[in-house]
Amino acid sequence: RIYENMQAQLAEVGVNLTVNVVDHSTMHSMIREDANPIVVYIAWRPNADVYLTRFFLSDSIVVTGAAPDTNFSHYDQIDDLIKAARAETDPDAQIEIWKEAQT
Repeated sequence: RIYENMQAQLAEVGVNLTVNVVDHSTMHSMIREDANPIVVYIAWRPNADVYLTRFFLSDSIVVTGAAPDTNFSHYDQIDDLIKAARAETDPDAQIEIWKEAQT
């Protein structure tokens, strides 16, 4: 399990991680309250837009964003790149913008 691996890796550097497994609805309630110090999402999408929007667009900042979602980091430095990639009609140019947004 991913959390057990994370717990073991953190223990190697002296960090004690307590894992509290909760049901799905509780997890989402805690997300909306920004109550999780670590959240792991595992999924796949063919385009970076969904992930970058949900996790890094300033509007998606948990609790305080204009449309709160899952930006737990409260990071707000790539809004312009996300918006530029969405507006780009050339697929190759759009890929380059998505790459830049992820570096």
